[in-house]
Amino acid sequence: MDALKIRKKLHELAELSGEESQTADFMEALLRQLEPDELVTGIGGAGICATFLPASPDIQKHYVVRAELDALSIDEYIEIPHRSATPGVAHKCGHDGHMAIVWQVAQYFSQHRIPQTAVSVLFQPAEETGHGAKQMLEDEKFGLPKHAIFLALHNIPGAPLGEVSCKPDVFSCASTGIIIQLTGKTSHAAEPEKGINPAGAAAQILEYALSMSDADKNNFQLITPIHVELGSRAFGTSAGTATLMFTLRTFSNDELTELKEAMQDYVTKLAKEEELEVEITYTETFDATTNDHELVSFLKQLSRDERWNYRELAIPYLWSEDFGYFTSAHRGIMFGLGSGEHHPPLHSRKYDFPDELLDIGAHIFIEFIKQHHGK
Repeated sequence: MDALKIRKKLHELAELSGEESQTADFMEALLRQLEPDELVTGIGGAGICATFLPASPDIQKHYVVRAELDALSIDEYIEIPHRSATPGVAHKCGHDGHMAIVWQVAQYFSQHRIPQTAVSVLFQPAEETGHGAKQMLEDEKFGLPKHAIFLALHNIPGAPLGEVSCKPDVFSCASTGIIIQLTGKTSHAAEPEKGINPAGAAAQILEYALSMSDADKNNFQLITPIHVELGSRAFGTSAGTATLMFTLRTFSNDELTELKEAMQDYVTKLAKEEELEVEITYTETFDATTNDHELVSFLKQLSRDERWNYRELAIPYLWSEDFGYFTSAHRGIMFGLGSGEHHPPLHSRKYDFPDELLDIGAHIFIEFIKQHHGK
């Protein structure tokens, strides 16, 4: 089975984060055909790691190329032969293409071993929720050495097809979801003064959150309202509860911590003033993905040598990626790969991975490892 057929089969198998059993089984079967020296499954959930070792036991370099198993809770809107077979779930971020690319990397290094160099391919679950990489790192079956170098890509709609984009330090943002639950006291709608309605506090929190957003690249922080719910649909009752959800986003982990503390301090103080109970929880937290300087410099020079179209990013990508957990624990690099200037955006119903990138992405990973291993 070639990469194109693999990509389309993966698209049909689309599964949500934490539910990637069929996808993992399919990838495991493909990897077993390549006869890796080591194959570990069930890492941090459905995670898989296949490793190809050199003939010599003296391993000086170990590269890990990562892809994501999960899809999104989005309907398959477009009419394509390889439509998702799972209602309400589809690969609208390109993880099917990423997996097919990394399978090609595995196929190559199963046949072309490099002296003193190990190559692993890693298929991780639950990237979209920010849980998968962390779960794999915390699993005792993970087993990859501390000196391992992690590599990953993400396709970038809106960028020229095949363009390589990268930068040192922060490549993509840190982010977290915050859920604020306010509890007051219901009363008859004709006697709101006998209850404690959190509507005013909710409005002030919304206004505060919007005022805290700053798109300036030197002081970037973004608070995006996601969901607001007040009381119930009962016209005779003055609301007694409110729930507000936001996404907080910054360029660094430390800045995200500061923004969380500012938001929490404001909400806690306001709730006390309004005599409301408050509960604050966080979900889908992503570390910033941070690129190693030497690896970025090497990719930049390699792009020149191979005549790849390379663009140095001025600021990080604003989306988040849980590859940041790997780059917090290991040296690593993630780069963008252009999907076409007019390609539908990520997470949109019209998106489908551009198959032209399958060979391009695999070639970049393969050449990077072949030419970097002696450095």
